[in-house]
Amino acid sequence: MIEQQSKESTETLKELESVMDLQNSSVDVTKEKFTTIEQSVQGVVHVLTEILQDVDSMNEMKEVIVDAMTGISANSEEISASTEEVSASTEEQLAGIEEINNQTDRLDDLAKELGALIEAFKL
Repeated sequence: MIEQQSKESTETLKELESVMDLQNSSVDVTKEKFTTIEQSVQGVVHVLTEILQDVDSMNEMKEVIVDAMTGISANSEEISASTEEVSASTEEQLAGIEEINNQTDRLDDLAKELGALIEAFKL
């Protein structure tokens, strides 16, 4: 009986050793899987960090573009105002030239009348 119990104990110990080996193997595989998961998470974190940096760069460039467009808009408004001023000045000059032309025509008529009057006194 003791011999039987000893054999059973030995077999139980062997089974227990086999189960422990299997559990140790499972723990090693699980550890490897968690290491792989950790590395994957670190990779995702790295990619997300790069994406955030790219988003920050895009936001900075957006601000530069908005500032440039605001400047262009302000310059366009100034150019438009200047163009209107030049147009108004040109119209004033044209009106002045037309007035000078009219005055010149009037002076020409007066000169002709004066010439006719002088001819009348010569006779």
